Amino acid sequence: SPYYINEARQLAKRLSGSEGRIRFYEGDPMNAVEVLNNHQDTDFAGIILMEASHGYFSEGEDIEMFNDLFEDAKEGCVLIVESENRDYTLKNFRSNIHHDFKKYHIDETWHFNYETSISEGECIYYYKESNENLRLILELDTRLRLYSLHELIRIIQSAGWTFKKCYGNLMKIEKPKYDSADLITVSEKRL
Repeated sequence: SPYYINEARQLAKRLSGSEGRIRFYEGDPMNAVEVLNNHQDTDFAGIILMEASHGYFSEGEDIEMFNDLFEDAKEGCVLIVESENRDYTLKNFRSNIHHDFKKYHIDETWHFNYETSISEGECIYYYKESNENLRLILELDTRLRLYSLHELIRIIQSAGWTFKKCYGNLMKIEKPKYDSADLITVSEKRL
């Protein structure tokens, strides 16, 4: 989304003083190769997929997305995937979540199917008006397949990538645990 692209640009500037050689593109990860080709960008050393960039379709389609990236990447390209940890979510599952930001309020209602590892939710976005009233902006139904670490590694490897490392917290660079909220995998294209 434009919001996350802007956040990424600001973070790059804070960390290095400029965006440098980093390029940011908005697009659907399922069509990442098309997005890269539209920008005539095929000479990249790394691909970073953050937040929920996969899991919206079937496991097979997730493998296909990772395989498309593999096919378009040059040898030695690094793939970093951040994902919600299924095990953490099960242990800490909340069916109702409320986010209260300065200008926005978000209500989420979730249901988890233990047989399929699919979380289905309804997210309702409101804008906070000056009189404290909430104005409806968007109602969004979401279906998300969550993966445990071994499953995430398996689908990335099934797409051709060589798994290298994993983390449970990127800011602290620590190994994943059962109760790590996130999973971060690092893989590489090797021929």
